[in-house]
Amino acid sequence: MIKQLKEANTDQISAYCIPIKIEEKNFGRLRPITVNSIANKEEIEMLTNWRRNRQEFFTTQFNVTMEGTKKWLEEKILPSDSNILFIVESEEHIPIGQVGLCEIDTNKKYCLFDNILRGDSQHFKGGMKLACTTLLNWCFKVLKMETVYLKVLSDNDRAVQFYKELGFQEIEQIPLIKHTEEGITKWIPLVNQPFYEVQRYLLTMRAVQN
Repeated sequence: MIKQLKEANTDQISAYCIPIKIEEKNFGRLRPITVNSIANKEEIEMLTNWRRNRQEFFTTQFNVTMEGTKKWLEEKILPSDSNILFIVESEEHIPIGQVGLCEIDTNKKYCLFDNILRGDSQHFKGGMKLACTTLLNWCFKVLKMETVYLKVLSDNDRAVQFYKELGFQEIEQIPLIKHTEEGITKWIPLVNQPFYEVQRYLLTMRAVQN
């Protein structure tokens, strides 16, 4: 199913989108990134800008380029059975952010929320919460997952509160230390190094089907 969603042609895309609805009222949709996205320069540029503008919320920070974004989609997202990325769109098909899943495991029935980003704050107010609620329900009802996890930096207070409102609960704190090499900054786990000061924490949060 995951690969099929990513193989939709442009003229078929509406049939492959996940509607964002409350009862019967439609508010928008989750549009999967597909093979056609690679050839869409505007879409690649949009995703690049969103990632570049939210660097501080990721454990790996680097020089974000359109070439790198395109390569990431080509090599990590599109060929994978366990990763998928959606564009969050308003009812008028205005893109306002992205939501994704990774490590989808149909045998163990779990997956991770991944690459959750709001890119446009001017349109579709409340859209990201509706989008994440929709994606969470889709994980449980369509993918038949029993547990959904996510990882978020503990000092991203707004995101932590947002995920709690979605029903996620904190289950683990991992101490981190900053490591920079060749222009790439990584926040890596601090394991068995008592002489280093913990600089940040990475929270693991979990939601289960009610």
